[in-house]
Amino acid sequence: MGDATGLTNVHVNRVLRDLRKEGIAEFHYRRLRILNPDRLVDVAGIDPHVALSWINNDSSNEVDAAHS
Repeated sequence: MGDATGLTNVHVNRVLRDLRKEGIAEFHYRRLRILNPDRLVDVAGIDPHVALSWINNDSSNEVDAAHS
């Protein structure tokens, strides 16, 4: 994750640990599961409308791929 985001592994581990402590996310078997997306948006300081547009874009891409 650090390589993909340009962050150090130490920083990524600290953030994941904090997200896990706050019940926002969990990490099991090399998979990150977001437990509380609304809280993650708040903690990250992202405009909720922007986050929703990302989700909608991903969903439409999945639909497009399924019909290809």
